[in-house]
Amino acid sequence: MKTTMFDRQKNLTKQLNSGFTLIELLVVIAIIAILTGLVGSNYLTSRIRARDAKRKSDLRQIQTALEMYHNDQGQYPLSEPGPGGNSRIAGYPWGSPFVDDETATGDPTVYMPILPGDRAAPGAQYFYEANTAGTKYRLCAVLENEEDLDIQQPEGYSGKNCGETANANLCNYCVSSSNTTIDETWTD
Repeated sequence: MKTTMFDRQKNLTKQLNSGFTLIELLVVIAIIAILTGLVGSNYLTSRIRARDAKRKSDLRQIQTALEMYHNDQGQYPLSEPGPGGNSRIAGYPWGSPFVDDETATGDPTVYMPILPGDRAAPGAQYFYEANTAGTKYRLCAVLENEEDLDIQQPEGYSGKNCGETANANLCNYCVSSSNTTIDETWTD
């Protein structure tokens, strides 16, 4: 059977028309872009929530160490100014061991091998303050997820700087010793 010129042209036209149209390609690209946007924003939100969960966990672990220190020493450690107006445990910068070398037995008491610091947010740090008698303390952090239900002060606590530079990050989440509140003003 002979193929004619007409048959060849018909086959060529059929091959050219067998691909996707421009509209179909644009629709597929739009769907991919929307899905990528949804997945990307979910990924960022989950990372923020994970960092906030780490901060809350760090504060609970530090709280436990502070209670052990209080049981041994009869008071909480005092606070001292840190970088940028931040406040920290006196003699124990964030990221250093929380160890009491002055024990009756001569063996050091390790309360925490490393006092965790907030390295997830650049320039942020935890905030610790104790009253002068060492009977009360507050421990604070900055939570990134502004919709977190645990945030006590969305605008931040005035005077509680969770940053390494002055007024960089006002703390918005705090825990405290059981004999005080977050907002109590101490006179001693």
